[in-house]
Amino acid sequence: MRSLASLILFVATSAHAQPAEPAVPVPAPAPVPCSERAQAARCECANEWKKLMATAGYPRAAMRAGLNSGRVVVSFAIDASGEPTEIEVKESTHDLFSYEVTRLTKKLHCSPDAQGMRTTIPIGFKLQ
Repeated sequence: MRSLASLILFVATSAHAQPAEPAVPVPAPAPVPCSERAQAARCECANEWKKLMATAGYPRAAMRAGLNSGRVVVSFAIDASGEPTEIEVKESTHDLFSYEVTRLTKKLHCSPDAQGMRTTIPIGFKLQ
């Protein structure tokens, strides 16, 4: 009986005597990569947006109203035909700027490969 107790004690103490192996960190799952085609379509859409804003200039109605600067945050999605949908002004310093940004966003045309893209863009206006 004594040898059985010694054996149990030995097994129990030897199991605790060994240092535990450090935990191996599990890497976070990698984001699902977009296809190169979809990424190129997103870049093209962003460049089209920049061109639209560059050619638009400062809104004349805002000049007439005496507004020297303004800011708008607009959000929109791209549908299957490459057209902006769900256009929403999230924030604006004046309705004249909201109107201009909404008007320009409706003119935007992206590649249909950008379908499903949803973006929120801050736009600043400054009279120079």
